[in-house]
Amino acid sequence: RIGSTAPVTFRWTVTPTAADPTWLEVQPLQGSSGESVTVTITPAHLELGTYSASLKIVADDPTLVNYEQSIPVSLQVVEQVHTAYLPLIVSAPPR
Repeated sequence: RIGSTAPVTFRWTVTPTAADPTWLEVQPLQGSSGESVTVTITPAHLELGTYSASLKIVADDPTLVNYEQSIPVSLQVVEQVHTAYLPLIVSAPPR
């Protein structure tokens, strides 16, 4: 949710920036304080590697503290994800 600690209502816009913007989708791109933003990452067509972007969020009221924010987004596409399972050891209490 995009909001402020101050009891004010404002409108905002989100601008995603990425070299290849097809992997990052943001909806909605504008709204009012208290509303949420959904970020969807789609790595299916990407080559292996690290991809970076940012979400620039700007409130329409420049008198708000931190009315402009930038949130970094990083995606690492790997060939295979490995999962390791540790053994479960259960011991009974001594009798």
